[in-house]
Amino acid sequence: MFRTLFLATAKRDFAVAVTRAHLLIFRIDFLDGQPRWVALVARPNDVKIELRSGPFGYNPMLVVTHGSWQWQIRGTQRVFQPEPVLQAWRQGAASMRG
Repeated sequence: MFRTLFLATAKRDFAVAVTRAHLLIFRIDFLDGQPRWVALVARPNDVKIELRSGPFGYNPMLVVTHGSWQWQIRGTQRVFQPEPVLQAWRQGAASMRG
């Protein structure tokens, strides 16, 4: 979750869910809103996920790449917990390969 303050509203951009068979990226418009649409559904081994951070380690993000498409799931330092997502993605990709 990454807060963008504009006219005193907090906005969420994207969320990611990973299962053994699928990775989904949802578009969420407002902090208290429901997902508006599904931006991506793919098998875990068809995507690449990288953990990146901004300057001085602030504003961590997961970058999900599928073909030429890329989504940034941004977080707030000390709140954002990307490791469970990365672990589920790695397990799902490994189970699809073998």
